[in-house]
Amino acid sequence: AGLGKGSRFYGYLPMSTHVVMDVESASEHGFVASRPQLPADRMVYNQYSITRHDPLYISRETENHMMLFRPLFLTSYFLDDYVVIGHGGYGARTVIITSASSKTSFGLAYMLQMRLDYKTIGLTSKRNTGFVESLKLYDRVVSYDDVGSLDKGEAVVIVDMAGNRVLNDTLRRHYLGKCKQVVGVGLSHWTQSHFVKKATKKEDAKGENLAPMHTFFAPGWIKRRKKDADRAQVWEKMRTVWANMMQTAPSWIPITEHHGVQAVREVYQAMAKGS
Repeated sequence: AGLGKGSRFYGYLPMSTHVVMDVESASEHGFVASRPQLPADRMVYNQYSITRHDPLYISRETENHMMLFRPLFLTSYFLDDYVVIGHGGYGARTVIITSASSKTSFGLAYMLQMRLDYKTIGLTSKRNTGFVESLKLYDRVVSYDDVGSLDKGEAVVIVDMAGNRVLNDTLRRHYLGKCKQVVGVGLSHWTQSHFVKKATKKEDAKGENLAPMHTFFAPGWIKRRKKDADRAQVWEKMRTVWANMMQTAPSWIPITEHHGVQAVREVYQAMAKGS
């Protein structure tokens, strides 16, 4: 089926030199791995595309940034589609994005930047403010400590990558009557999440008049959009956006390659320590 020796594939692979996989089905475009332990709506994680037929494959030179950004690009792309096309921005034209230093966040900011009628505000820690500002993707970057400085008179939709329940409640109270929706996406502040620690009845009572919250699930929205839109047009638009993004991405995050088990261990430990 065209899966010969020397073929290059894009997909979720372990950090190793070799892997043995059970193939459920294959074609000239790639193959689907058999992982019966995964739910059916996680099929995207089982798909491996052969690069010569992959519409999002650009070149060998861009592979590093492709590996870094593509797993979250689809989430950013369809999150933009979900908020803007699917829900009309919930009636707001200002999008507040938490965990603004995350790749999904600034991928979304990149999409929204191309929509001239939307403004983005990126929220991040003081330590990451300089980095987020250097991306030049947000109209304004604000640290979590300074959310009180935000204009509470404008209508906003909050796209929450942090999952921080205290931050969400603070923002919803700050924008009381003006926050149209909180779209939950990530859990970068997972220990403070609404999804990890449920609100008490007292907290629910306090939040009765606050903006509604719900969770965005990319595979589910992608499945729906496949029914709503022409597949070829969706992929063509996505490829154009992706190709442009791959020209810009190296200026956001430079990549240094490391090889070998010891190097992997050292890089992982440094990352875990936040250094």
